[in-house]
Amino acid sequence: MFVPSPVFARRLRRCAPLLAAAPLCLAGAAAALPVAPREAAAIERSPLGVSGHVAANPAVPGGRHIHAPFHLTNSGNEPLTITAVQPDCGCLTPLLNRELFDPAAPPTIEPGGAVELIVRADTAREAEGPHEHEVTVVCATPAGESLRQTVKLRYGVDPHEIRIEPPAVMVYQREGQTTTATVTVTDRRLDPLTVLAVRSPTDRVHVAELDPVERADGGWDYPFEVSVIGCEGGGNEVVVALEVDDPAGRYRLLKIPVTVQSPDRLQQAALERVAALPRESSGDKSGERDSR
Repeated sequence: MFVPSPVFARRLRRCAPLLAAAPLCLAGAAAALPVAPREAAAIERSPLGVSGHVAANPAVPGGRHIHAPFHLTNSGNEPLTITAVQPDCGCLTPLLNRELFDPAAPPTIEPGGAVELIVRADTAREAEGPHEHEVTVVCATPAGESLRQTVKLRYGVDPHEIRIEPPAVMVYQREGQTTTATVTVTDRRLDPLTVLAVRSPTDRVHVAELDPVERADGGWDYPFEVSVIGCEGGGNEVVVALEVDDPAGRYRLLKIPVTVQSPDRLQQAALERVAALPRESSGDKSGERDSR
């Protein structure tokens, strides 16, 4: 067994602080050594850009319209052709340079140029509370490459000033039948609107205005009786328009969609979908059907 002499023990105690600091000194020296810089990975940026990806409006009175402006830009050297504009909700109406998108005449974003994108949101049929929607714009390069940009619209819907309940009339019936439904327009404001006229684009949809009812919590209910006669051509869709006089000047027309479908037409459509299944879907993978 090794037993240090008194002199060696004293020297060891004197060197102990230096030995303890040695790892730190070595680490500092290693950190000070020059390091060869790494080559950064090249990130290819899309030439299709947008000024601001999100438009927010925290509180919107129910029934109002929202207009959110964006600008689609082209930072590349080639023109970009807009091939699709895809909103995720029927309550959104995207406009390009204040026009509806026409696939037959798609607009082009020239190099260094821009196209105005306005997203119009209709809150008339949306529930109260927070909402988030998006619109995706698809562009094509001259080489056929597809580019995408998505903008978002966030807003909160306050209690509706004007509410239509139900927001749409859906009828399933055959020719020769008649269905009647009641639609109520509620105006919660102290100075309510006045219904001037009711317009239906077809004599198969009749709308009769009933007597308005004053609400106990303020405002008025305006009930309408909607009668749908028959089912022309197996089904159709129309929009009934209520022309109103609004003291606040916010509303001019209130629209009630009316859809009628024949059960026979729905059944035929279902049979056609089943009949159009590929043979593999029915278990026939050999290409021949068993005639037995």
